[in-house]
Amino acid sequence: MTHPKEVVFECPRFKVVQQRLDEKEYYYVQKPNAVMGLLLKGGKFLFCRHYRPILKTQGLELIGGRVEEGEDPTTALTREIYEEIGLKLEPKHLFSIDPLPSVTTERVHVFFANIEDDFDLEATPHGQDEGIRGLALLSIDEVLSEIHSNNLTSAAEGYAFLRFILKRRGSLNDECLV
Repeated sequence: MTHPKEVVFECPRFKVVQQRLDEKEYYYVQKPNAVMGLLLKGGKFLFCRHYRPILKTQGLELIGGRVEEGEDPTTALTREIYEEIGLKLEPKHLFSIDPLPSVTTERVHVFFANIEDDFDLEATPHGQDEGIRGLALLSIDEVLSEIHSNNLTSAAEGYAFLRFILKRRGSLNDECLV
């Protein structure tokens, strides 16, 4: 059975869709999927410092962004890594999450890649993203402290990081993780 849908608002970044199910109206945000990379260098994770006007604050984010039309998630993250830090990496897909399934169609694909030791954090241009205010390499304990202090801009990033760490420590049985 097909349930009627109607786009009630549209802008370049998302659409608001109304759908009728069992005589009730539901609304959700339709937006492109996203990607994020857990990039590891010398035992530390690479984060960008981003200013987010909606939050009126600067926070830490993993390298990532939107999956553009016609891209698969791996290609999207490879592009984002190059745009944001100028590296060409081959990330491995770990898992996907639906951060707000009752609100949005967005699915976030999480990847992992190692960064070579010759990567110079200080010499790295911040790419084409004007929102990037700097880069940071953080140990597991430092990331956990940032999560505790609410300094990650996205709960999805905190979840992705925690899931990755639990798997690495053997506390999570998930075949797709490294």
